Amino acid sequence: MGVAMLEGPNTRSVLGQNISDILSRSDFKEIVRFVLTNGDRKTYFNMYSNNPHYMIGVTHIYLNPVSQWINACKDELSMSVDDYNEIYVENRASLYWPYRIVLFEGEVWIADFSKKNTEKYENTIRSEYVPILKEMIGKYA
Repeated sequence: MGVAMLEGPNTRSVLGQNISDILSRSDFKEIVRFVLTNGDRKTYFNMYSNNPHYMIGVTHIYLNPVSQWINACKDELSMSVDDYNEIYVENRASLYWPYRIVLFEGEVWIADFSKKNTEKYENTIRSEYVPILKEMIGKYA
């Protein structure tokens, strides 16, 4: 379930730490552009069929659209950076996957839908996945 599906009063309840200090809005958009340009399409969740996808080692990076209808039943993937507001990181070797990073109201947040061991979840995103994402776009955390 993407954050776009939770717009309104419940949206903030899934937002964890604001990480705009280490992953800016501009960085987020560059990552989206990189995945759209260099990645492929892969389904990880039927609601978002054929998501933009990029793989680094054993880490899968998916983009979720702002609306579930953006890429629905289309042969052509939307290439507009503004059509994506969630980076979904999946590494099955990791204890807490998936990891979700969202752009909400112009700031970058960690989305935590499970609320299980939130501190470890957020620290893993900060220490492991933000550096991977920044390296993709030529910036080192």
